[in-house]
Amino acid sequence: MAGAALLLAGSAMASGRSRVVLPAAYQVLAHKSIFARNRAVFLGRRAAASAPAAATRPDIPVFIGALHGGRMFTALLEWPASGMVRAVHVHDVVPGAYGGLITRVTLRALEIVGPGQPPRRVHLGENLKEAAPIMPAATAPGESGTSQTRALIEMMRRRRPQKLK
Repeated sequence: MAGAALLLAGSAMASGRSRVVLPAAYQVLAHKSIFARNRAVFLGRRAAASAPAAATRPDIPVFIGALHGGRMFTALLEWPASGMVRAVHVHDVVPGAYGGLITRVTLRALEIVGPGQPPRRVHLGENLKEAAPIMPAATAPGESGTSQTRALIEMMRRRRPQKLK
C-alpha cells in the first residue's frame, strides 16, 4: 500500500498537478535518487543552470578492482569521464598516453610498462598517471634497466600469440 502511495505521489509531483507531501521517512525521495549518477532527482523540470563548466579533465583510466578466477587475475579499469569499464589481463595493452603493456596483476595492484618508460605499479583506486615507478632490482653487470624492460616486453609479445593457440 505504501508503494502505491509513493507511485501516486511521484506521478503527481512529476506532472506538477498537485503537491503531495510524502511521509517523513520518504522525504529523501523528493531530492535524491539511487538510480541517477549524480543522485539528483528532477521531477519533470530541468536542472537549474550551474556555474560554467570547468575545463574537461583528461580521461585517465583508474584501477578500480581485480578478480581472481582459477590461476588468472583480471584487472578492471574505468575511464571516469566516459564511464567505460574494461577488463584487462596480463599481456593486454591499455591504449592512451598513460597506457602500456600490463605485466602483472594482483588483487591490490597492477604493473604496467609504457613505451620508453620504466615499469610502474598502480595501486587499487589510483589512476594510471599516479602510478609510481618500480625500482629495479640490482641489474647484472653491463645490462641497463631499460634493456631489461625491452627484453621483457619482447618476450611477453612473443608469448601472447602462443597462449591464444
